[in-house]
Amino acid sequence: MNRLRIRVLPDIVNALVLSAAFSAGNSYVYCASRSLFGLALEGRAPKMLTRCTRNGVPIYCVLLVLVISLISFLQVSSGTAQILRWFVSVITASQLINFSVIAFTYMRFKKACEAQGISRDSLPYKGMLQPYLAWYALSGCITMALVNGFSVFIKGNWKLTSFFFSYTMVGVFPVLYLGWKTTKRTRVIKLQDVDLQQDVAEIDEYTRNFVPTRAR
Repeated sequence: MNRLRIRVLPDIVNALVLSAAFSAGNSYVYCASRSLFGLALEGRAPKMLTRCTRNGVPIYCVLLVLVISLISFLQVSSGTAQILRWFVSVITASQLINFSVIAFTYMRFKKACEAQGISRDSLPYKGMLQPYLAWYALSGCITMALVNGFSVFIKGNWKLTSFFFSYTMVGVFPVLYLGWKTTKRTRVIKLQDVDLQQDVAEIDEYTRNFVPTRAR
């Protein structure tokens, strides 16, 4: 940019980067707070997190997410930046596991539809190349989660902390899953018994009566 001799160009790029960062942060605060709110409604998070403002904003969920986001200030110091990189490793593995579960859930949904004689053509949206893309996503995410910290296995690069933070969630996930199944005594639902009709009538009624409003 300096070679172009356009003085304002670096400022424009900085403004675009900051705008993109703010947009991404705003999006993730929204997604994280609403996910936490949903968990609280289902009894999987503290009940106090279900409290909302008069406008329907889950205020405690938003505040908790914002407090957690303060971890990003660890990047300010070179010493604490390593701690942030550890958190990034844990979150990366968590995200990969999350998308693996999404892909697996879709595959189960598709098989449940087939077992109950429900055609995908009856759905409002039908993804292409399924279930092959779901298998691709599942295998890709699992592979990336397993090689996330592969560098520690290279001779001379072994670090216990790097290994721990790269693969902690890979070990924690099955413990959480099996722990929930054991303590809550839940079972894996058979494909023919999966409830695919819950709330469908309400959704269809809403769709029929929906009147789009013009943007002002």
